[in-house]
Amino acid sequence: MALSPACPVCSGAAAPLYYAAISSGWADALKQAFHSLPDYTFFQDK
Repeated sequence: MALSPACPVCSGAAAPLYYAAISSGWADALKQAFHSLPDYTFFQDK
């Protein structure tokens, strides 16, 4: 039983490259999103 769907555009050895590209894209987007947030601290200086 496969945990992820088959690559819609590739087969065989190209499939890991497809998923690596998707993963990299998500990672880059999350980094950009977090870097765009304003600075925040949980603790206030007294």
